[in-house]
Amino acid sequence: MQDSTDPTPNESGTARTSNDSTAMSDTSLAMPEPGQRIGPNRILELIAEGGMANVYKVWHEGLEIVRAIKILKPGFNEESKQRLHTEAKISAHLHHPNIVEIYGVNFWKDTVPYLEMEYIDGFSLKDVVKYQKQAHFTFAVSIGCFVCGALSYAHNQVFTLYGKPYKGVVHRDIKPANILISRAGVVKLADFGIAKPSEISLHTVGQKVMGTFSYLSPEQLNGDPLDYRCDIYSLGAVLYEIITGVKAFPQKIMSELIQKKMLNDYKPVHAFGIEVPKQLCAIIDKSMALKKEKRYATAPEMADDLLALLKKFTSKMPEHIVLEYLKNPKDTPIHLKKKRFSAPVIIAAAMILLITLSFSALVIMPNMRQAFLEIISRVSRTAGQPALKTSAESPRVEPTVDEPASEPAPRPAPAQAAASRQAGSAAGQAKAEKNKVSSAAPVDQFKAGLGAARAKRYKEAIPRLEAALEKDLGESQRAVATVNLMESYLSVGDAAGALRHANAKFINDGYFYLLCGRTYAMLGNYERAIACFGNAQTVPSVYNGATLREATYLWAKTLDQIYTLKPNSENKRACIRAWQQYSKAFCAEDATERCRDAQQRISSMIK
Repeated sequence: MQDSTDPTPNESGTARTSNDSTAMSDTSLAMPEPGQRIGPNRILELIAEGGMANVYKVWHEGLEIVRAIKILKPGFNEESKQRLHTEAKISAHLHHPNIVEIYGVNFWKDTVPYLEMEYIDGFSLKDVVKYQKQAHFTFAVSIGCFVCGALSYAHNQVFTLYGKPYKGVVHRDIKPANILISRAGVVKLADFGIAKPSEISLHTVGQKVMGTFSYLSPEQLNGDPLDYRCDIYSLGAVLYEIITGVKAFPQKIMSELIQKKMLNDYKPVHAFGIEVPKQLCAIIDKSMALKKEKRYATAPEMADDLLALLKKFTSKMPEHIVLEYLKNPKDTPIHLKKKRFSAPVIIAAAMILLITLSFSALVIMPNMRQAFLEIISRVSRTAGQPALKTSAESPRVEPTVDEPASEPAPRPAPAQAAASRQAGSAAGQAKAEKNKVSSAAPVDQFKAGLGAARAKRYKEAIPRLEAALEKDLGESQRAVATVNLMESYLSVGDAAGALRHANAKFINDGYFYLLCGRTYAMLGNYERAIACFGNAQTVPSVYNGATLREATYLWAKTLDQIYTLKPNSENKRACIRAWQQYSKAFCAEDATERCRDAQQRISSMIK
């Protein structure tokens, strides 16, 4: 039941009061039907219907490609028209793998404005939540990671709007319906229709509140000044709904909803009896704090906590988790990490068990003593530990930290020794070299592999780093080993080797994303390469200070390669934009060969 004194939220989330008197457009126009044309596009089907606009799947006949158009409904007012233009202007500056691309704005029948945009073959998060209650928390965390990446990019984008320069866009309407997921597991943030630059407020009329009430931050409801933290709040509310299957604020009557919001009175996630890590509950509670000063200050800060949590439970990358969940939501294999026990611990436990079981036998049968000591000696030598001495054994030199222990070879007979010295077997030398790598302790393998990689001895580095990753390394060492191993594989042209680690490991570092992009580009998977290079441009790196420049260059090169393979106008525009972005960011006071190449490509394509 709706409170008659409160504004009623429509499908787009905008609250309309009875005294709205904005001039309306001609209501006699009928919405287009499948088969009709809008500009160069032929309508295929209606895919979404809102209070302000409809979204259609269309076929662009000139480019021979599927796209989507968003067209205002008949009866739209001037404010709705301005919102659509604002969405087009803002989105034209946003080129990120997790943001829906906008290609242009035009008019149908010379009066009704529409946007032409990227078509996402998949679902909205709203549909996923509706049909699959209480999704696995790793799926929710993965969605949060992607949305944080999109918000981080938008919040830091520099652009011009209505003739004035601004930095940062606040989305203001983060909700499940505006988060799209392709069938390939790619997550996209859509609908910047009520977005605004962080310094100003656009498109508000009287006391009208923009956005969808269940996800709005308290300061949005109060009409207070907004910043990026209102998007953080809304994302927290979305994560809450993915995990619990219900809205944090499900009240239907506006006055009750506002009262609950102002008291921050929502049912805690852990109260649902769902198996969710306490750390994730804390992330949601922090992002939905009543006072914005207590929330995450930035989207990257929230992303760091989400990624740290994800790494505790799975080694899979977020896009793989999303894709697997879409394929089988009821049984998503996440391959939980198993606790590893080091070899010394296992050996010590085995020896203790052996001693315990044999003690009584030794007491009863003293003749077994010598045999038992020999067994213990063999086990100790196999493990690389000093053997127990018997009266017949001579003292043995203990191995040092830098000198891996090995089992001493049995003393050969005199004739055998002479033959061995004369032969000098090459096969034996090769085997010894192989054993030298495989027998080293994990930390030594790590250090040796890292040193070889830094010295550009990549063929030597690869087996050492592979061996190190099989052992019990710490988190930071594992990350360093993975990055250097991928770099080594790529340096010797082995993209398949690099791909094994791009798929199996997830490190939130820009240089890691850059290496993933190089891997996919070498394998001809340019779409994945573009996505990785996009992430590399937005995530800082602790491994390589030149990551941003290199990622931007490779992003442009990959788009250029796509245009070469498929020379249509859309790919051409994307290629020109990429080279212009690289040139503007890194070539203002630089005349490197890459900058000259970028300018030549721009000039050749603009002609």
